[in-house]
Amino acid sequence: MKKLNSLSVIFPCYNDGKAINEIVKKTAQLLPEISSIYEIIVINDGSTDNSKTDLTKLQQGFAFLQVINRHKNQGYGASLRAGFKKASS
Repeated sequence: MKKLNSLSVIFPCYNDGKAINEIVKKTAQLLPEISSIYEIIVINDGSTDNSKTDLTKLQQGFAFLQVINRHKNQGYGASLRAGFKKASS
C-alpha cells in the first residue's frame, strides 16, 4: 500500500475517559504504516470525567497529539469543525 503524504485524525471526546487512551494509543501504532507525517487531534468537548487529565498525560508521550479542551459541551458538529480548523494535513 502506498503511504499518504500526510494525515490528520480527529476524535471528538465527551466523557470518554475510559476509552480515549486506548483509542489514541492504537491509532498511534497504525499511523506510521499509513503516512509519514501525521497528527491526532482530540477535541475534549466539556467532559466532566477524567478525559482532560488523561489527555494531558497522553500528550507527554505523543508529540503528534494535539488536544483542544472546551469548558462547555458544544456538540459533535462543533467539535468536528474545531478539529478540521486545527488540522494541518
